[in-house]
Amino acid sequence: MDFEPVANIGRSPLAFWAKTSSNISTPAELVAAIKKKERPITFAIGGAGHKLAVEYLTTSLNVQGDKVETIMYKGPAQALQDVLGGHIEFGVTPVGVGLPMYQAGKIKLIGIANDH
Repeated sequence: MDFEPVANIGRSPLAFWAKTSSNISTPAELVAAIKKKERPITFAIGGAGHKLAVEYLTTSLNVQGDKVETIMYKGPAQALQDVLGGHIEFGVTPVGVGLPMYQAGKIKLIGIANDH
């Protein structure tokens, strides 16, 4: 057995994804939509670190949390499944989880959160 794939996912930076029908395609558009507060923005998340990424985003934008909602799933694959199905507009998962779906054109990559 080789544990490298698991270790790589553990190191994988987090990505902000959107369903393909979303009118938001860039980090700037996502920030503008959050700041506008015209409608709630909902993120599917699969772990505590993913929630922290969303909270960091809203805190850095000085936005009240009531306009940004997170829905916790059992894991990142389940969270991404609802984005792929169009049930939730946005998701936050490790890049490695969503990359194959992005390469297949089934979701949009909005941005990557990393410490660099």
